[in-house]
Amino acid sequence: MSLWRILSLILSILINLLFSFVLSEAQQIPIVNWNDFGPGELRVERFQTSQPLTVTVSGMGIKPDYDRDDWDDWDGFQDYALAYGWILDLETRKPVWSMARELRPGKFWGKKGTAKVDAKVNLPAGEYALYYYCGIGKDQFYYFNSDWNDHGFFEGLKRFFGNTDKYYSEKDRRKLFLSVTAGKNLFRPLAADPLEAKVALSITQPRNSSFKSLNFKLSLPAALTIYCLGENPESYDQPADGGYIQDMRSRKKIWELAYSRSDHAGGAEKNRRYFGKLTLPAGDYQLVYFTDDSHTFGRWNSPPPYDPEFWGISLIAEPGQKKIVPVEPAKEPVVVQFLRVRDNELLSSGFILDKPMDLRIYAVGEYSEGDNFFADYGYMENAATGERVWEMTRANTEPAGGADKNRMFDGIVHFGRGKYLVRYVTDGSHAFGEWNSTPPYDQDHWGIVVAGVPGSFDPKAVRPYNEEIESKEILVKMVGVRDDDEREQRIRLTKTTSLHVYAIGEGSRDEMYDYAWIENNQTGRTVWEMTWRNTLPAGGASKNRLFDDIVVLPPGSYAVKYVTDGSHSAGDWNAAPPKDPFNWGVTISLAL
Repeated sequence: MSLWRILSLILSILINLLFSFVLSEAQQIPIVNWNDFGPGELRVERFQTSQPLTVTVSGMGIKPDYDRDDWDDWDGFQDYALAYGWILDLETRKPVWSMARELRPGKFWGKKGTAKVDAKVNLPAGEYALYYYCGIGKDQFYYFNSDWNDHGFFEGLKRFFGNTDKYYSEKDRRKLFLSVTAGKNLFRPLAADPLEAKVALSITQPRNSSFKSLNFKLSLPAALTIYCLGENPESYDQPADGGYIQDMRSRKKIWELAYSRSDHAGGAEKNRRYFGKLTLPAGDYQLVYFTDDSHTFGRWNSPPPYDPEFWGISLIAEPGQKKIVPVEPAKEPVVVQFLRVRDNELLSSGFILDKPMDLRIYAVGEYSEGDNFFADYGYMENAATGERVWEMTRANTEPAGGADKNRMFDGIVHFGRGKYLVRYVTDGSHAFGEWNSTPPYDQDHWGIVVAGVPGSFDPKAVRPYNEEIESKEILVKMVGVRDDDEREQRIRLTKTTSLHVYAIGEGSRDEMYDYAWIENNQTGRTVWEMTWRNTLPAGGASKNRLFDDIVVLPPGSYAVKYVTDGSHSAGDWNAAPPKDPFNWGVTISLAL
């Protein structure tokens, strides 16, 4: 073959390739052509392709123009943008392309980090979703270019107040767009996310400050896939938005979202996700998802995750397994409950068990780490002996969500036959309706619930207990005494009697401030009185004092008195309360 013919053949091939390329480019049709985004708007379009597909992407995005030298070393920041688009693989639930990672400082134009991105993305055969999120506009992202640590406080103030470009305007928002095209007949739209058909049980797209649960039963062991997206900054001990699975019989958590077992979900660093398997034995379970007061689906306060519509928790059954069907939770027979408890409350109610029984206790309260005591909490006493048989402690409670001081107990406790008192106490701040910091996930249960365990509870063996009526041994009871109060009750003894005096008050070595005493009505003389020397520490502040002993009195008429000053009493403590705040005052009963 002559050289001329070889050159002609090569030229012909090149012309055909060029023609084919031009033709294929001419046949490109849009998958999306988006613009005119509203503040905080999230758009999505799903499509699938049965063969490898190259898509052409063009778009405008915005990334904060932070002064950082370690962009590539901070993986979370690579995914952080204020306005951007991405392509999500609907099988792996991971992005195959993100505009946020294309926005580099070298591509910025203007002072605000706005940049245009052009790219070609090669996609294997599969199912995909195109997203664009506009995080600018009214009530959306706020931005200023200052580094307080590097530049100092005053330089930071100067940068903050001197930067007129710290807000993105509607004009900036109108510049944003995303255009994605592909070859004709190489893709087709998807009406719905294919994962939705596989989900057996889910709580997704919850609102702010929510606590939702679904109960389900497994008659056989089952292998499940958990897909959970939530909010968990690395500095937090627990998620702000997260989920867990709980065994309803033992009340133990089988699985929960945690920073250590999750990975970055895209967008803000605090977005976390778990996509993994869990095998559960047959049993009764509860699926729970909770949120704090910000950053949920449709109400993001920073960039959303790459799979925003699945914000929440979902359970996916393995192929061939029976689909999980939610069940109505077994109704727990309530024995005693105090819910939505507010500030400065002292609540008490009793019951009698005619036989030993397991009871579920669910209590939410406030623990002060600095002072090392509970400010709002529940406990239970043996009504006959006054012995504390259960109480909320730092060791037996766990985080209740929101502020670190919110703690909860959820468990099964065995009680013997007997009379019991359920107590719940709050101080003067941070209770239902008047939180002074972030409330717990389950705000409605601030308080305590004592309930029977479904399947083993015998309602015939439980009766109400009225302490005032049924405690014939009690002669005087003046408790829950508040500031600036004077109480008096009279008793008559027909014979020499041993009395059990139980009194809690306030005092110092020099003087008692809240205290009790007993006077003989005939002589007017004090026959017994609380003093610093005859009392013991009552727990909490050192000024809390306790008298718990026997006093023997001859026959006669007596006046039992209790007085308080203007501070530090039941429901209004100015220091750590005593261990038994409910009985601030005096109780006198016949010694057994």
